[in-house]
Amino acid sequence: HELTKLDLNLAQSNAKYILIVLHHPIVPMRSTWNDSLSLENPKALFNVLDKYPKIQAIAFGHAHQAAEFSRFGIKIISCPSTALQFNDETRIGFNQYTLRTNGQLTLNTQWL
Repeated sequence: HELTKLDLNLAQSNAKYILIVLHHPIVPMRSTWNDSLSLENPKALFNVLDKYPKIQAIAFGHAHQAAEFSRFGIKIISCPSTALQFNDETRIGFNQYTLRTNGQLTLNTQWL
């Protein structure tokens, strides 16, 4: 049901560029704990998203680690945690995004 609503919203969008943000990981994080709590149907989500070339990036949390992936030229970004990381990183952090009018997205992970 939610994928149908997303598809309709994307189809009706007049936005020049689109950033998709969701909570659960949509790609494997190479972590048994994380991957067991990832989105249950990432292929179905990608079937919808692949129809819309305006999508510049997809960002998600829940992974408690910073990582960047790419799929068909779309950036896929996980956010670090402001509490604790689930990898060897001992600092807490957050992502700072810069969205430019030409659709370019830059990412700077800030560690504290």
